[in-house]
Amino acid sequence: MLKVLFKNDQVLTVLVIALFFNVAYQLSNSFALYYFEYVCGVEDDLFSLYTFVAGFAQMGALLLYPILSVKVNKKYLFIAACAFPFAGFAALLAAGYFAPTNAVFVGLCSVIVNVGIGFMLVILTVILSEVVDLAQREGYSLRCFLRRLMIIADRESPV
Repeated sequence: MLKVLFKNDQVLTVLVIALFFNVAYQLSNSFALYYFEYVCGVEDDLFSLYTFVAGFAQMGALLLYPILSVKVNKKYLFIAACAFPFAGFAALLAAGYFAPTNAVFVGLCSVIVNVGIGFMLVILTVILSEVVDLAQREGYSLRCFLRRLMIIADRESPV
């Protein structure tokens, strides 16, 4: 199974990018929890608002991506998806100095951060599907690898 993965450097690259993105996403969620609990001192109220708005922002980005991908190059969407979280956290830092418990600023920063995260989720999925299509055209058998990976994931899932 791993032989197929290491033969195809494109799939390996996409999986490494997805791994780094997942680590960054988990760190950003931990950062947000730390920020609201220890910096603002109001974990329950603002963190709940932050995560509530985050869900809608990510769904909005998922719905907005097909429209934007027709008008904007994928490269620029990827750059925007990387830049949005940095801009949102910078705005959250600035809001922390001026109005750390302002719900409007927290919601706006959550939208900025999570629109980028939503775009990145879609972009990674699209890139992975393109790489799998390319691999099938080149003769790599990734379908077998992905099927085995899904079986392993189903076995290890707690549900």
